[in-house]
Amino acid sequence: SSDVCSSDLGLPPGHPPLNAFLGLPIMQGAQQIGSIGIANRPGGYDQSVIDLLRPLMSTCGAIFRSLRIERERELANAKLEENEKISSLAARVATTLVTESSLSGMLTTCLKQIQDGLPETFVWTSANPGAGMNQSLTFGDTPHETSIDWLKASEELAESAIREGIYHENHEVPFPASSIAYRISVYPLIAHQTATGLLWIASRKLLTPGVCRGMRGIADAIARGIQRLQDEETLRKQSAELAQLNIELKELADLKDRFVAVTSHEFRTPLTVILSSTELLERYGTSLTEDKKRQHSIKIRKSIQQLQQMLEEVLILGRVESGKWQLQLQRIPLEIGRAHV
Repeated sequence: SSDVCSSDLGLPPGHPPLNAFLGLPIMQGAQQIGSIGIANRPGGYDQSVIDLLRPLMSTCGAIFRSLRIERERELANAKLEENEKISSLAARVATTLVTESSLSGMLTTCLKQIQDGLPETFVWTSANPGAGMNQSLTFGDTPHETSIDWLKASEELAESAIREGIYHENHEVPFPASSIAYRISVYPLIAHQTATGLLWIASRKLLTPGVCRGMRGIADAIARGIQRLQDEETLRKQSAELAQLNIELKELADLKDRFVAVTSHEFRTPLTVILSSTELLERYGTSLTEDKKRQHSIKIRKSIQQLQQMLEEVLILGRVESGKWQLQLQRIPLEIGRAHV
């Protein structure tokens, strides 16, 4: 335009006056990738000026294309490097989850690995979903002063993560004691649809989408690791209880064997008395006096009573073992008790 003032282009406030203007598009094929503006040439602009500047436009287009390709290459390399770091971090954490046998050792090592893999962050975690920051393992450079508001905001995110079962990432939480605003990311540790803990990450920089995706996978792996150790601890306790129960059952079996042996011996004595007295009465009944017969009858009766008493004790033991024995408590006056004793 050689008459800018009469056009509808408009100028921002304070802009120098334009007497003439030439806008040259920089093209890449059919796509415009830039433009150059030239203004205030005495005599204005015509086709000859455009033809004169055409080689410059081609050169600028090539430079712009090169810059764009270089920028895309750098972004691709940065993304690739980031993915490699996250993959390496995930591999180290996975190894820890397999090799560590204690919950505290596993969490401490995982936190250190995450801290080393994510510079300018500090992380903390808890194997208890209801535990706050001060009740959990912390790794990294935490702020020098404690802010109740900051902790409250962080724990509100944690409660929401547990309640809704979702990730909260890159929430900006100001820290009043410094000029730094930390970005909080909270990952619920959920295994078998059960929350086993929380993983917090406080970062001075925005976590990229790739890092966020990687941390979700790491959080899920840590949740499974916590669940594994908890299941193993439960299994160890159950195994110990079963082992103790087996010992008690063996002791009970040994006690029964001894009881059967003793009982068999105790039964044999009155049966022997009954058998011998019965044989004497059968063989010599006609020649024995009435007094002798009565003595043998008394022996037989006492032996039978002894057998009945032992059978009753055996039945009592059976009722106790089957749980049918009922204990009835009642008060007894002390003087009656002494009389019985």
